[in-house]
Amino acid sequence: MKEKDMRLDDTIRENEMETAYPLIAPLRCLRLKETNPESWRIVDNLMDHREERMQDTDSYIQPYKIDVIDKVTKDLEIATEDQIIQVLGYLDVNCLAIRGRDGTYRGRGIYPVASLMNHSCISRDGTYRGRGIYPVASLMNHSCICNTRNIIQQTRLKCYATVEIKEGHPITTHYASPLLSLNSRREKLKSRWFFDCCCHRCSDGQDLTSGLKCENCENGYLLPENPLISDTIYSCACGNELSSAMVSRITSSFEPMLEALKVFQLPGTSEEEGLLETLTQRFHPSHYLPLGKLCIHIIWKRSSIFIYRIVLQTAFRRY
Repeated sequence: MKEKDMRLDDTIRENEMETAYPLIAPLRCLRLKETNPESWRIVDNLMDHREERMQDTDSYIQPYKIDVIDKVTKDLEIATEDQIIQVLGYLDVNCLAIRGRDGTYRGRGIYPVASLMNHSCISRDGTYRGRGIYPVASLMNHSCICNTRNIIQQTRLKCYATVEIKEGHPITTHYASPLLSLNSRREKLKSRWFFDCCCHRCSDGQDLTSGLKCENCENGYLLPENPLISDTIYSCACGNELSSAMVSRITSSFEPMLEALKVFQLPGTSEEEGLLETLTQRFHPSHYLPLGKLCIHIIWKRSSIFIYRIVLQTAFRRY
């Protein structure tokens, strides 16, 4: 790679950091070829889904065009467009989120087991933020009911079994949040990792993260008849049916309310608890809106032992 002074100017203002930081991980990854060939060999064995990504450049390449690709190839002149696209593929496909104390994710880096490249940063408030590649952890396949849990401390990842794993059984993790709805999980897995998830949870038709309360009977819920088909009919045991499009419209109608709560940050939790009651009257308690979005938001806002117990009880139901 062509030598270049890539030090960031100390006078970079706070509002410029968002455009400066996206360059750091790709540049460090490119430099591995010369500075640490063994680490580069590990990274170079990862999947980048280049063929699939190049078939839809508007989605996967164009967003990086100005702030990353053009700056690396034209301004810094240290790599070709093919080289930087390859590195961006490694980062997009294999990065794991490193959550800060405030729950945010920022930055990206590459860490084999401990630290190949220390790109994540500690901000002035002491919050540790970033995304990192852990090539050993990347070997695990996805399952929507995985048997491990990753704990990231600083730049080190520890993987713990959450259930007993018998000899010969696969060790799995989740690429998408298990709290997402069936369609949301499968769409995310398809768009980022380019496979259709057909795990037991996705295929058995009883994933309650997508369940809507049936209005024709007292205790029934509308669930997808064929969960592996995106436009499947949702039906209840009483015979009531809804189209997938209608289910999507009903679900989407509540999204602005959830986003408004996050934006306005009202004191207390009375507004959130009122909306939670409304959602549980329309959806199953394990639906991703009341459980995966609102309850988690309430916990972050107010760590009440009572609410925490309710969420745990709901989360440890079948789904």
